[in-house]
Amino acid sequence: MEDEKNVDETPVMPISFDPKAVKPVSREELLPSNRGGLILCLGIVGVSVCCLGIILGPIATIMARSDLKRIKNKEMSDSGRLAVVIGQILGILSTLLGIAGIVLAVLGGWWVTTVQVEEWERWSDDSYYEVPADEGYWDDADADADEGYWEEEAEIPE
Repeated sequence: MEDEKNVDETPVMPISFDPKAVKPVSREELLPSNRGGLILCLGIVGVSVCCLGIILGPIATIMARSDLKRIKNKEMSDSGRLAVVIGQILGILSTLLGIAGIVLAVLGGWWVTTVQVEEWERWSDDSYYEVPADEGYWDDADADADEGYWEEEAEIPE
C-alpha cells in the first residue's frame, strides 16, 4: 500500500507542445541510407588485391547497380551517391583486371609448358653444341701445343 501511495503522490509535470521547437523532417531523411561506404571499400580492395578483384569486383558492381536504381526511384537516400558511383567504377575495373590476370596466368602457363620446354630440349641436346670437324675450329696440333702449357708449374717469385 505504501508503494502505491508514493506513486500516486508524485507530482506530474504538465506536458507542453511548442510547434516551433519541432523541426520538420524531410522525405530524404526518412529514406534508408545507401551502402556507399561498403561499395567503395569493396571496389578499393578489389583493385588493390589482385586475387580478390575477381570476387569483390562483381559484388561491388551488383550492389552499386541496385543502390543506384533505388536512388533513382527515390527509395533510398541520395547522400552517398558519389561513393556508390566510384565504387561501381572500381568494381568494374577490378573485375576487368582480375579477368586479365587469369588470362595472363593461363597464357604464361601455356608458354612455360610448351615453348620453354621445346627451347630447353633444343638447348640441352648435345648435338647443338658439337662443332663439325671439317670447319677446323680445333686442330690436334693446337691440342699438343696446349698440353705443355697447362702442365708447367707456375713460378712463384720469392
